[in-house]
Amino acid sequence: MKIIDISHDLDEKIAVWPGDQTYERKDTMTMAEGYSCNVSAIKMSLHTGTHTDAHYHYHDKGEAINDHGLEAYIGSCQVVDVTHAKGSRIGLEDIKETITEKRLLLKTAKSFSREAWPEDFKGLDPDLIDHLHEKGLVLIGTDAPSVDLFDDKDLEAHQALLRTGVYNLESLNLKDVDPGIYQLLALPLKIKKGDASPVRAVLLKE
Repeated sequence: MKIIDISHDLDEKIAVWPGDQTYERKDTMTMAEGYSCNVSAIKMSLHTGTHTDAHYHYHDKGEAINDHGLEAYIGSCQVVDVTHAKGSRIGLEDIKETITEKRLLLKTAKSFSREAWPEDFKGLDPDLIDHLHEKGLVLIGTDAPSVDLFDDKDLEAHQALLRTGVYNLESLNLKDVDPGIYQLLALPLKIKKGDASPVRAVLLKE
């Protein structure tokens, strides 16, 4: 069994959405100071690095992250390369493969720098989410920082997630992942009233 880590490292260099809380980590106890163990604390946005949004993130009555069902985050998934797409949003016409799985991860760029925030990343077409949901989609992921465009205040793709009940993954590290079928494991933390959660997302391949 091959395990492929598709999460980004969390440290002080990781870029965050402009204006959001930056990542901070500090030691609260260290063995060098005479303590029996090393202990540290972190301060960060729940949307830092590889994460999943709660529906509560974009609707006050949406599910908080602790209420999300876990089944969507575990199971067979399909990775599709859409780096050839020309438009600002990934649509059904950009997907050449037949989608056979209920979880879809989209490789929208050759790579993203974890240390530099991009503003020209590609979002997802809401119609794509609606169409795939009708075919059984339960989760959609992207290597971009968001399923919506950087300057989209209406959050059109997020609203499609809300009305369909589909969950998302954002800021995946798909740089070295080949298209194909994998097993996905990307569980969110059980944060009460959380609007998102970091995940340790991995793909499993026989």
